Amino acid sequence: MNHSLVVVILSFLAASLSEADYLVWDYSMQSCPPGWGYYDWSFTPSGAYSSLHADIYSTSETSALYSESGDAAIPSGCDSVILHASQILDLSSSPGAGCAAAINYRINGGGWTMLWEYPLNPGVYTDTAPINYVIPVTSPCTVGVYFYLQAYSMPYPQGGSAFSEWTIADLSLTVCGDFPGLTPESWACIKALFQALPRLPRACSGAPACRN
Repeated sequence: MNHSLVVVILSFLAASLSEADYLVWDYSMQSCPPGWGYYDWSFTPSGAYSSLHADIYSTSETSALYSESGDAAIPSGCDSVILHASQILDLSSSPGAGCAAAINYRINGGGWTMLWEYPLNPGVYTDTAPINYVIPVTSPCTVGVYFYLQAYSMPYPQGGSAFSEWTIADLSLTVCGDFPGLTPESWACIKALFQALPRLPRACSGAPACRN
């Protein structure tokens, strides 16, 4: 089990006050986080790095970075989780071509939902602002928050090209809400962490559609 999950479990055990936020995990993306998979990403001292170039001599290019198992148990009292990412995004596309970066999520085996996306066609775009998005939680005791980060570049057959370059320096997940103390339902969530969680396949099937 991920060490960060042990830390957050101990934090829940110590909780006696309401209105608290708990950091579930905080990954420096210099290496692939435990329980995550990827293709066409590399890991550098600056973080996870994707670079895709598509032109008339190549097909569409896609990269993905995804969690293969649920990353958090959500106790009673939680009303939302927050995903934070420090990033540098550079996109460029000529007319007819296109490129984009996106973050998707799903909770407890549900369908994929777009959390954040920046598509470009055509133009040049650079973004260094941190990504901070709140994911609402409608039911407690949810096990399994999955994330899927995707970049793609799609050429134009008549000569257009597209380029995407994306660096993720760190990723963190925080649960928020009113936690008056652990209940039996919260214990059930914590116990579920020790059980085997479903895994995503190592290819694109089961995740948001790849654009090839």
